[in-house]
Amino acid sequence: MEVHPGVIALREAGLSAEQQWLRVQSALQLIQHGNDTDLINRVIEIQAEAVHVWHEMPAS
Repeated sequence: MEVHPGVIALREAGLSAEQQWLRVQSALQLIQHGNDTDLINRVIEIQAEAVHVWHEMPAS
């Protein structure tokens, strides 16, 4: 499997640039301060202000 640095995906429509940035910042804080800080070959999907879902990237 190839190594990918990971993805932060916003899954909400209609967000302002400021709202998008706040979502990305919250995901970065989760990654930096959480127990599971490895984003390699993973996706963190931001579905709402405080809803983050982790997915493994499929092997290619």
